[in-house]
Amino acid sequence: DVNNNNLSIKDGRITLNKLVFDVFGKYSYSGNKLNLHIKGKNIDIKSFITALPENIKHKFQGFSSDGIFYFDTKINGKISYNTTPSIKATFGIKNANIKQEKTGIVLNNVFIKGSFTNGEKQSSQTSGLILDTLSATIAQSFFSGNYSVTNFANPHIQLNISGSFDLSQIKNLFNIGQLKTFDGKMIADFSFSGNVSGLSEITAADYRKSISSGKISLNNANLQLANSTDQFTNINAGFTFHNNDVRVD
Repeated sequence: DVNNNNLSIKDGRITLNKLVFDVFGKYSYSGNKLNLHIKGKNIDIKSFITALPENIKHKFQGFSSDGIFYFDTKINGKISYNTTPSIKATFGIKNANIKQEKTGIVLNNVFIKGSFTNGEKQSSQTSGLILDTLSATIAQSFFSGNYSVTNFANPHIQLNISGSFDLSQIKNLFNIGQLKTFDGKMIADFSFSGNVSGLSEITAADYRKSISSGKISLNNANLQLANSTDQFTNINAGFTFHNNDVRVD
């Protein structure tokens, strides 16, 4: 409906590849003000990945997946070349299975529930991503936890994770080439909070400035570095984290 300078979308649909989104809301021509609500329900993960930009989609190469993805996004405020409206989104994945084609390792029962906002100033400094629920199983391994990152310009990470892990599966899943042998069992209940230089990895310098807590234990682990003939076998150890200190028992 159009009423003078106001456009109202009462019932809309957008189809992107095989993805279908419900769209409704308002737009004011006079003030370039947008109030839009976009919902996607029961979206197939495979179709969602194919619709991503190439620079993001390539990160999923070598993986296949199935399951359901959903999200609910609200965009509200003035929009122009110099102004970004408020963006708030909730999203999640349920009943998903993700397979690494090269190794055949499968993450089963993947469940994620999260949210995103660009904050009160609609900028990278006030943006935040929260995964308040995250869980999955990998054969004999299982884990659950939560994760958040705030201030994308100077990222601050909060991570909590607990679970039981088969180390050989973790080595293969993350393709840790520095290790020729890495197997055994790890039990973890760990928390990390701190600013990081980059979101892809936490460096030693980041850890020294962080706050951590919890315990990690290794049971009957075996380790051999890729460029070494030395083997470490039957490793049993406990690691206790406090602030940026680690005690090894």
